[in-house]
Amino acid sequence: TSGLVKGALWSDVNQDGWIDLLVTHHWGPVRYFENHRGSLSDSTDGSGMQSYQGLWNGIAGADVDNDGDIDYAVTNLGLNTKYHASRKKPFTMFYGDMDGSGKKRLIEAEYEGDKWYPVRGKSCSTLAMPSLKNKFPDFGSFAIATLEEIYPPAKLEDSERFDATHLESGIFMNDGTGHFEFRPLPRLAQITAAFGVTFSDVDGDGSQDLVISQNSYAPQLETGHFDGGQGLLLRGNETGYFKAVWPKESGLSVPGDAKSLILIDWNDDARLDLLVGRNNDTMLAFRNEADQGATPMMVNLRGSRKNPHAIGAKVTAVMSDQSSCMRECYAGNSYLSQSSPSIHFSIPKGKNLKEIRVHWPDATQSKHPFKNKGQNMVRLSKPVIQ
Repeated sequence: TSGLVKGALWSDVNQDGWIDLLVTHHWGPVRYFENHRGSLSDSTDGSGMQSYQGLWNGIAGADVDNDGDIDYAVTNLGLNTKYHASRKKPFTMFYGDMDGSGKKRLIEAEYEGDKWYPVRGKSCSTLAMPSLKNKFPDFGSFAIATLEEIYPPAKLEDSERFDATHLESGIFMNDGTGHFEFRPLPRLAQITAAFGVTFSDVDGDGSQDLVISQNSYAPQLETGHFDGGQGLLLRGNETGYFKAVWPKESGLSVPGDAKSLILIDWNDDARLDLLVGRNNDTMLAFRNEADQGATPMMVNLRGSRKNPHAIGAKVTAVMSDQSSCMRECYAGNSYLSQSSPSIHFSIPKGKNLKEIRVHWPDATQSKHPFKNKGQNMVRLSKPVIQ
């Protein structure tokens, strides 16, 4: 078992040629399942991820600092809701029989000072557990009561407990061996819950940019919507840091309960465009019109019969000055989404593409010299092993 799963990504985390599995959860860490020659084992402990328990949603991978390994963006609840969390004072949920009725209940709790208090109010708590009505006849007495004064400490002790210690969306920076350092995204990315997430060199400067979808209409009525966001473009640089771009500048404005987010070249110009899905609303499409003089390049892979899109392949574009950038081919990422399996590169102004190298999912490797400077789409087939 892995917990309350929200997203998953197959990716070669530790560069051993075997595709590993990363899984996002609510009430837990992002879990890292290492692939040992076809057998998965939980390697979360010791990876650096185990210390970051959150309400994780979407996940996407890219080499954001150009060091040859894949780093991972993950979306979370954010820092602008009624919920707060830290390692010393986590946001906690208990699941157990609190009133002796035999029915298990969910109890949310937060610290105020050094004491736990319930997050939910008297009305909804009493509706779920009528015995509280006699124990707390008025709102004032309930409001000042600690969690242990409302629910018997023995019942809390016997309950299942789940903690969230971090609510920021951010990047897990990979050292190439499956050990991570967490970098929170800029504050504008934390103003509401985030879900869909994807990487693309939107502005054509050679560095991976990040796009996230935001907002949630799921919270119960007493809490209200988390709807302070409009979606967000974050511009990346070669060191793996990101700067938020305001919607007026980026053109990305997604009101509503946005969830799914994918990349697809829907106008056949070799630039990746965006499609955003919203709950109970229309889908929105955004055409990529950024142009800094870069040449877009789309690579389509033709794999084996059982893996026709070569999911799991790594594609490296080598420039005339020997600089390079690497992409990985995914099936399922972002949040409940599937982007086009096409691999996209931006060839910066003043550089030429010299060669494309492919590390295929079965560990086969191939090199493909690039000579046609006017071409911006190429299809590469997996070599046939005799």
